[in-house]
Amino acid sequence: MGFTFTFGRIREIFSQWSIFKARHHYIKQLAELNLSVQEESLLRAIVILFTDRCKLEHPAVVDALQEKMVMCLQHLINIRPGGSGTLLYKIFKTIITQYTGTY
Repeated sequence: MGFTFTFGRIREIFSQWSIFKARHHYIKQLAELNLSVQEESLLRAIVILFTDRCKLEHPAVVDALQEKMVMCLQHLINIRPGGSGTLLYKIFKTIITQYTGTY
């Protein structure tokens, strides 16, 4: 005979699979953007600095830091050889897609 799974265990397995698929999709989208190490580092800083992750004593300070990181990222994209095109929009679309879970 085969294995027997409870509905709870099946739900847990499919939940983990959907998380894996979402992460894989996000990583693939980021790789397609061909970001430099500096651009990717700033992107990670921007994502870490989202103020809705937890309760903060001074969210305005964190927002100001995040805004500075966005400006730095925009600068790096603007000085990129070949022009910036729509890269900044694609980056934020990728972040929003991952954050909201829409594909």
